[in-house]
Amino acid sequence: MEQLPTSMKTVRQLDPHSTTLTLDPATPVPETNEEYTHLLQVKATSPCLGELHWAAFFPDPTRERSPGTEASAIVVASPPDSPFQPGVEVFYRMFVGPTGLPVPGCLREYTTARQDTLARKPRNLSWEEAATVPLSALTAWQGLFDHGTLDGAALTDGSSEARAGNAKVRVLITGASGGVGLWLVQLAAAAGAGSIIALCHPSKADAVRARGATEIVPYTTQTITAWADSHEPVDLVVDTVGGQILDSTWAAIRTGGTILTIAPSGGVKRPAGVTKEVAKAEWYLVESRGSELEQIAKLLEEGKVSPNLDSVFDFEDYEAAFEKVQSRKTTGKVAIRVSV
Repeated sequence: MEQLPTSMKTVRQLDPHSTTLTLDPATPVPETNEEYTHLLQVKATSPCLGELHWAAFFPDPTRERSPGTEASAIVVASPPDSPFQPGVEVFYRMFVGPTGLPVPGCLREYTTARQDTLARKPRNLSWEEAATVPLSALTAWQGLFDHGTLDGAALTDGSSEARAGNAKVRVLITGASGGVGLWLVQLAAAAGAGSIIALCHPSKADAVRARGATEIVPYTTQTITAWADSHEPVDLVVDTVGGQILDSTWAAIRTGGTILTIAPSGGVKRPAGVTKEVAKAEWYLVESRGSELEQIAKLLEEGKVSPNLDSVFDFEDYEAAFEKVQSRKTTGKVAIRVSV
């Protein structure tokens, strides 16, 4: 193993109540411990919309306030029995949750990770492309196949029975041109969903159709409620927007259907006057599962899905990268190149 530096560049969020970021040019390189057993050299990371507010809304004294929850990286050090030995190229979404140990972010030159969050980086992806995948793809995967009603065996096992069942499912996706939305569209299409209705800005319609949407609802000229008046109801809603958009999906869901959201409102509330009964209406939070990321990597290498890279910024331009994410004027994800 090459001699490690004693210090590294790290971007820090010093005040959890402020979105101001500071570059620290000489942070000590982190050490592994009994939980975070792998030391990684970060190649690229991807900012998440709203993540600079998480420290204030969800205070965690063990969280090191360095942004970036997903990355592509090279393993620098690992236990001898790990499948991810030094030199292996990986991508991952960091574990987020109470552990009692500091949870390091990814907007730094080196970081540490749990083994169960890691997966081998797809060979056909650049570092920047790979860094944009884990959070959005895992969120979409778990929404459709773990919490939702599509059968993931159509992808993991190639099950024709699962694909036939999925062909009967109508899915409505809101915020379909965003980082998670594009993955929802792609994975639903790859799994053989019968209809994929995508709510997005009309300027993003072509990109969303190219990922597999069968119908576009252009939210600037048509509401979901108006669309529902002249179309068959859907079986599954996966919402990434929240607010009035989420409320309006009750008009489109069938009785006995499922409504899911990842919006930070924290739940799905039945709008006043709505009496329709559904099987499930809930908010869910992504879990960092390397095993599912391995399945996604396989689909990427087979060309069945594609990364959604909007733009790339150099490490020193991290503020501009976050500003672009917060503008909501991207198609897919933004990447920050950490090391070359």
